[in-house]
Amino acid sequence: MEEIKLDSGLNEYAFGKTDFSAMLTNEGFIAEADGTLTAGTEFTFRTWRFDEIKTLGSGDDAHVYFCGSGFSGVPLADIFDEAAARGADSTLRYDAARASFAVCAALSQAAKEHIRTGNTGAGGIYVDCEPDTVRILFLPAGLYDAVCGCSGAETYARLQGVWRSRALASRDDAAAAFTRAVIAYRALTGHLPYAATDETARNADELDRNYLRLEHAVNGMHKALADAVDSALELPALIQQKKAPQELPVAELPLAALYAELGLEGAAGVLNEAAHPGALPADAFNAKVSAYYK
Repeated sequence: MEEIKLDSGLNEYAFGKTDFSAMLTNEGFIAEADGTLTAGTEFTFRTWRFDEIKTLGSGDDAHVYFCGSGFSGVPLADIFDEAAARGADSTLRYDAARASFAVCAALSQAAKEHIRTGNTGAGGIYVDCEPDTVRILFLPAGLYDAVCGCSGAETYARLQGVWRSRALASRDDAAAAFTRAVIAYRALTGHLPYAATDETARNADELDRNYLRLEHAVNGMHKALADAVDSALELPALIQQKKAPQELPVAELPLAALYAELGLEGAAGVLNEAAHPGALPADAFNAKVSAYYK
């Protein structure tokens, strides 16, 4: 049976002292698409939620879990980590590129259709990519954030914190654009733009724009794609400048360019290196980057 099991990290006694059980009815979303994943793939959305709460394990290892049926997949954060740990494995790198593109495409479509998937980090986005179908589960955002909050700072950062900006919590569209940009940046560069585990340090980096812009991380990167990603990653800084909500620029992500830059245009299962005809000679590119960050 297809089932998602989310570990609260708490035993029954500790769980009983929280209000987590009241969150069981919180809704997430499943995005589904039939056929081979392409740059123009479109998704249908439906709500999803956990079915029950139950204790699994025994003795000191027994924890309370949220359990939900109708989906099986792997968290996007785990897909990224597995591909990074086994970088020589081209299949894992292809899977990571495909999964990250699918999530970015689904988030883009949800934004256009005014579907609020919730601001969930890559730990709470489950992906099931098959040759002829793609399914993505966005866990209920409030519930997932509450559960992650019990996991400690390092785990919280890996699953949730580095993918989201608390500065954008009141703006669903900007928050989703930021998360989508972080996912795209991670997929394109192998790094996170704001990677600090400490939340205070990470928030300061966001507000100071203390990251390596995508245009400077990849020589010859598609300009419109780099501009869209960098613009979204700098939304927290615009909030700090007290921009009115309606003035926040949320750029559309050029999905065809992302698809090509991720190397997905070739045969299924094979990553093609993206062409960068506008790339500068290495010395000139390095000098340009150094000059920008002086």
